[in-house]
Formats: sequence, C-alpha cells, structure tokens
Amino acid sequence: MISATSPKSVDQLRDQKQFLESMIVAVDKHFTITKRNKHTSRILIVDDESINLKVVHRYLQKDGFESVFTTTNPFQVEALIREHGIELLLLDIVMPGRTGLDILKDMKAAEINSRIPVIMLTASTDPEVSEAAFEMGAMDFLRKPFDPVELIARINNVLLAKAQLDNVQNYARSLELAVSERTSALENSRREIVNSLARASEYRDDVTGNHIIRVGKYSRLMAEQLGYDLDFCDTIELAARLHDVGKIGISDRILLKPGRLTDEEFAVMQTHVDIGMHIIQPSDEKRKTEELETHHEQEKLLEMAARIAISHHERFDGHGYPNGLSGEEIPIEGRIVAIADVFDALSTKRPYKPAFPTEECFVTIYQGSGLQFDPNVVNAFLAVREEVEKVVTDLAD
Repeated sequence: MISATSPKSVDQLRDQKQFLESMIVAVDKHFTITKRNKHTSRILIVDDESINLKVVHRYLQKDGFESVFTTTNPFQVEALIREHGIELLLLDIVMPGRTGLDILKDMKAAEINSRIPVIMLTASTDPEVSEAAFEMGAMDFLRKPFDPVELIARINNVLLAKAQLDNVQNYARSLELAVSERTSALENSRREIVNSLARASEYRDDVTGNHIIRVGKYSRLMAEQLGYDLDFCDTIELAARLHDVGKIGISDRILLKPGRLTDEEFAVMQTHVDIGMHIIQPSDEKRKTEELETHHEQEKLLEMAARIAISHHERFDGHGYPNGLSGEEIPIEGRIVAIADVFDALSTKRPYKPAFPTEECFVTIYQGSGLQFDPNVVNAFLAVREEVEKVVTDLAD
C-alpha cells in the first residue's frame, strides 16, 4: 500500500491537478468562444416551410444568437451568404426547384463550403441522403423533429470547431507571412552582398559602378528574348554583375594602363577569369552542409556567377580563353554575358579608349556572330535593341 506522503502519490496528485487545470482552461475557452459566437455569428436558415424557419429562429434567439437570417427561397442562398457574411448555414434538404443537396453541390464547386460550415435539417431517414450530404461538405445532420437542446448544442459545437479552425488558419497565415518576410529580407541581403562584391572590383576603373548593372540588364533582356523562365532571368541579371570580380586580383599597373597591353601583361589580365571563379565558386564543404531552400537559391546564384566568370571570354569559334571552348561547350550564361560585356565595353569610355557610337557597337556585335558570339544570342540581342538603347541612356556613366 502506498502512503499519502509517498513521492509516487505526490506525483500522481500533481498530474491530476495539472489535468484539472487544463480542463478548466479548455472549458473556459469553450464558453468564452461560444458566448462570443452567440453575439457575433451570422447564421442563415434555409427551409421552404416558413413555420420551420420561425421555430428554429425562435430557438436561436432564445439562446442568445442575435444575427439570424432566414429564407424559404433556395435560389437566394449564395446571394444571402455574400450579403450578410454568413458563418453558419442551417439547410433543409427537400425543397421545390432546388434541393439542399443541389445547394451543397454548388457550394462545393465554388469552394464556399470550405469556409462556411453546414448543418443539414431534414425529415429524411435515407442513409444515402446523409452520406451524400457529408460527401458534399456538410458538417452535421439533424433529423426533424429535433430536440431544441440538441440543436443548440450541435450549433455551438460546429461554431466552436469553426473558431478553432479559423485560429489555426490565421496562425498558419501569420507563419507564412513571417517566412515570406524573412525570405525577402534574406534575398535583399543576398543581392546587396553580390552587388557590394561586384562594385568592389568595378570601382577601381568604373567609379559609378553602372557597368555591372548594365551588363546584368543586357543579359536579362537576352535571356527573356531567348525564352528562359523568370527564375533564370532573375538569376542571370544578378550573377552577371560578378563577371569581372576577378579583377580584384589584377594590379592597377595593368588594369588601369591607358595604352595597349604587352603580351605578358595581357596574359596576366586573362587570369582574372580564374581568380573570379575561385572567389565565387561555393566550396564542396559548403554544398554538403547547406540544406535550407534559401541556401540552395544562393548556391544556384553563385554557381551561375562562377560559370559566367570563367567562360565569358570564351569565343564561339573556340579561340577564346581560358579553356578554348567553342559552340555549345560554352555555358549559355557565358555566351549571353560575353555579348553584354563587349557591348558595354565598346559603348563606354575606358582608360585605354573613348566610347564608340551606339550604332557602331551594334554593328560590331553583328559582325562577331558565329565567330566571337553565338548567332542565336546575337539575334536575341539585336531583337531587343530598343530596350538595350534605353538602358544605355538611363544608366549612362
């Protein structure tokens, strides 16, 4: 026999006390919601017999429900639901012209029954009718003549269930909003980091930083013209801004030299593509540890940026650098950014040259089709000439 003072009995008493307290909280919550629902819940009763409407209406008013609407016309249901913001429907089944099942079917098709609970009120004893009503979204079923106490209890239970479901849905929406805001913040932060890194390399010979923005926008215009999806276009616009980040590793003596580079200096300049790829490329260890979707998005961006950095000086005819790739061996993003980068270099002033006229720049790109540039990408670039010229004007240094 266990004494009243034994540790086990104390634990049992404590558990019982906690259980009773939780039950009290639940009951209080039940009556609080029920009481509130009686004052605020908007209920629609649909029955072709006016006497039935009056009886049910009186029961509800007597129990404290204040916003009760009625109709004998089954064709008015949807309009009354919209007009009064109905939150609970008491629906008869057998009505002339349009049955309760017809109404349920139409509500299900319009997804109204997912928002508004329905209690069926009927004299039918056919189990198939009940089964059909439940399949179409009815939450409860009361057979006439019904006990008013049972009617009120069923209504209270359905409203309580609806209130709890609404609370869960509202909480889920608040979580979705919080996730969306956090994702947006991460995306903005990611973009700013990429832009900052790109500007760090460009500020050495482009104090406005507009070169990287223009290259990104030209690349996006070509990607859109080529039919790539929104995700690809968003990514390439941002990734293209890192195409020359490897210039960070090139000395000012070479990078800012006003005259023509020697063969040795040009060989050093060419290394910026390898430097850029190694700056951007996610490490193998990073790939193994990143699991969140936002991290996958970031990795996708960086991988594209790395491909662009290493391939945007390859030529379509195979005479480019660093790997002498040709044709479709060159990643499509590299083929796109190659045109964007050359066009912008031609159309703007550089330490070693003045800006060329826009028309001459387009002619140079056209003449490079099949040699330096992918002919399909050249055609896409020329097809968006008006948009390109607008970028040239809007983002001029």
